[in-house]
Amino acid sequence: MDNRFILRRAIDTDNVTLAELNQQTFIEAYVEDLAIPFSEEQLQSYFRTSVSPQYFAKKIADSQQSIWVVEDKTSDELVAFANVGRCEIFHPDSRIDEDGEIYRLYVRRNYQGYGLGRWLMNVILSWFEEQYPRRPIWLGVWMGNLKAQNLYRHYNFYIVGDREFDVGGYKCHSKIMRRDSFSS
Repeated sequence: MDNRFILRRAIDTDNVTLAELNQQTFIEAYVEDLAIPFSEEQLQSYFRTSVSPQYFAKKIADSQQSIWVVEDKTSDELVAFANVGRCEIFHPDSRIDEDGEIYRLYVRRNYQGYGLGRWLMNVILSWFEEQYPRRPIWLGVWMGNLKAQNLYRHYNFYIVGDREFDVGGYKCHSKIMRRDSFSS
C-alpha cells in the first residue's frame, strides 16, 4: 500500500470526524453517484440518528465492534473507514450474535482507485476470522450499488436476500450478502 496512507483502529476522538466522513461519503455514493432522491429533511434526519458523533462514540466504545480508519498522511484527513461487529441482520439463516457483519465500508470518491477498500476488507476479514471463527459474515448493500457489490463478490460474498433500509423515512431496497465461514 502507498506510504501516503495509514490504516489504524478508530480512537475516541475520531467520532466527530467519522460522522463527517460518513455523511460526505453517503452523499457522494447515494445522492450524487446513484441519484437516490432523498429530501434534505430525510438526509438530516438520518444523519442525526444514524451518522452522528454520538452514534460513532457508542460504536467506538462497543467492545463487540471495531472501526478501522484510513488516514491520508499528506492532509491528515480520514478518507475511508469500515465498521464491523456481531451480526444484526435478520435473515432465516443468520445467527444474531454468533455471525459477523460489515455494517459500513466507505471510501471518499476522490480516494477510490488506491486500493483502500481492498485494504480495509483484508483487515476486517482477518478480524472476523479471530472474533467469529468459522462463522458466516453478512452485510447489506443498496441494490443499485453495483460497484460495492462487485467488491464484495471479489471476497466471496453472494446475494441471499433483500431488505428495506430507512433513511429518514425514505425506504431504500438493499441486497443482503453473505460470505460463508472460513475453512478450518
